[in-house]
Amino acid sequence: MLVEISIWILLVALAGAANAVQATAQTVRELQPAASRTRADRLDFWSGVVGAVVIALAAALVAMALLAINADARGVALGVAFSTLAVLIWRDLARDWARQNLQRLVLPLFGDAAPFLPLVEPRDESPEAEATRDETVEQMVEASEKVGLIESDEHEMITGILQLDHTQAREIMVPRMDVIALDVETCLSDALVVVIDGAHARVPVYAETIDHVAGILYAKDLLRALRDGKTDALLRELARPAYFVPESKRLDELLQEMQRHHVHMAVIVDEYGGTAGIVTIEDILEEIVGEIQDEYDAAEEPLIERISDSEGVFDARVPVDKVNEILELNLPTDNDTLGGLVYQRLEKMPKAGDQVRVDDATISVVNVIGRRIKKVRVAKMVNEPMSQ
Repeated sequence: MLVEISIWILLVALAGAANAVQATAQTVRELQPAASRTRADRLDFWSGVVGAVVIALAAALVAMALLAINADARGVALGVAFSTLAVLIWRDLARDWARQNLQRLVLPLFGDAAPFLPLVEPRDESPEAEATRDETVEQMVEASEKVGLIESDEHEMITGILQLDHTQAREIMVPRMDVIALDVETCLSDALVVVIDGAHARVPVYAETIDHVAGILYAKDLLRALRDGKTDALLRELARPAYFVPESKRLDELLQEMQRHHVHMAVIVDEYGGTAGIVTIEDILEEIVGEIQDEYDAAEEPLIERISDSEGVFDARVPVDKVNEILELNLPTDNDTLGGLVYQRLEKMPKAGDQVRVDDATISVVNVIGRRIKKVRVAKMVNEPMSQ
């Protein structure tokens, strides 16, 4: 009899432990997002199975022990009632104890990092999951600004950081038409004039055409050569290796690569291997903190001049999707920039006054420098209400 009672106590203890584990699994699951609950669900399931089996064994053992003492109807009734009551009470006590003491006993194992455990779960790299994460962070940032936890400029910087992995190099590059570059055959004195007049710290050096960039000339290397009297040195010898990236390179990746390779300028290459433009680290940082003006920067004309709700004057480098956002248009985005869209629709060399109709907008060329469109006017066609 003593043996049966001892075994019964052990089984009830195991049942309580199983229920405590199940309660712990349920609490852990509540702390985690839905996508990270697999292990907690598995723990919950198996602890429930173990608990149920142990409870059944304990109840059977108690019933057998009581029947051995009194093998009549009263013994059967007493065995069933006692075993059921004891197991249920012990199960509930174990579960309640686990819930009340989980934080005190388990979470100290992880310290203050416990609430952030879901963040170190295997990361879902699918585009859908990435978009969801960015949207969630953006909502948190907007809510923080509304309640005064962060300022509007801080909100803009955080948004800029989130947009880096959605922005490609071609969207912010200085186009090849605007790139100041030097032929490798240029003498050092002429190169110095270009560097001083343009206040450039780095200038691409090309062989024959801009499509064949041979390297990047650093102003400090040029000045050092002139100081040392190396006036006969070739720019090709002074130029440092250029860093080339495709137009489609995402800005978050580009920034990391430029930091890793210790370069401040990248040459953007188009699909045919030609030079599409250049991007500097400053260009990427401006996507986060806004325009950076130094003492050498001349006052630039604004890229966007809003005339009315349905009309504006835009720099030709402004992205088409930005124009769509401002004027609530649906211009096709096959071309990244407004100037590219006009070139495609005109099918000829542009001149001031040229006009094209694109969907529900009229685009007029305002200013042309050489062969490049500088400014365009975009007017949304507003449907006038019909007179009765």
